Amino acid sequence: MDSSETVSKHVHTGSCLCGGVRYTINGQVRDIINCHCSLCRKFHGHFGAYTAVKTRYLTINSNSNFLAWYSSMHNDAQRGFCVICGSSL
Repeated sequence: MDSSETVSKHVHTGSCLCGGVRYTINGQVRDIINCHCSLCRKFHGHFGAYTAVKTRYLTINSNSNFLAWYSSMHNDAQRGFCVICGSSL
């Protein structure tokens, strides 16, 4: 494991507005980037602020009926959202 893959001393957690989708990150996250493309602006109603984490550091806790994914034909990104409260994740 190189230094860029060191497990974080801090655990990051979050959820959608209703709490139906929760996640835990136990690892290093990428610096935040802002995207102003038309797809991100439409999805968020403003520009999008994004980070990333290696899959092995991410745990999603959700009722499978709450989490949905939208795949755009314009790029490889998948956008996750809660089907109950509409929060983008």
